[in-house]
Amino acid sequence: MGARNGPDTPRARRCTFCYLTERLAYLAALPRPTMSLRRLPCLAAPVLLLLLMGSVPTVAYAQDNGAALLERIGVAMEAGDVSRLLGQTADRVEISLFGERRRYSRAQALYVMQDFFKGYAPERFTYDERSQSGQGWFAEGRLHYRRSEQPLRVYIRLQQRGGRWELRELMVENLEG
Repeated sequence: MGARNGPDTPRARRCTFCYLTERLAYLAALPRPTMSLRRLPCLAAPVLLLLLMGSVPTVAYAQDNGAALLERIGVAMEAGDVSRLLGQTADRVEISLFGERRRYSRAQALYVMQDFFKGYAPERFTYDERSQSGQGWFAEGRLHYRRSEQPLRVYIRLQQRGGRWELRELMVENLEG
């Protein structure tokens, strides 16, 4: 029995590269079918279905994106990760540290919060309260840091602009009493 060299030769007898090369050459030599207009309705239904399926999760994601951003901010606060904390801020963000309130650009806010986390290295962050009203989210939490038994009170305000949730305000205070 002689070995056949056509595209139907079992792959176990030849290397994969040789088999694929011969198979592609065989398929390229086949006549190409022409597209008929009768097949277009068959293609339109799956394309329309994919478009509709793609739009539904987008709407659901936009509705709960504020809550998801609060979660990411909480994780970033606990880790002291300034780039994740300020990853989705407005062009200018208001930061208040122990009563000193100022508006900063994203780049300035990055340096301010890096300095803050150097002095107050976080151990744990927890939310006490979260609420949504209209185009905004408000959250209140506690930042436990290494140098103290007493946590810091943190207030966070998010606002939706142009379908995108942004960190607009971050306030840190000593916890009263």
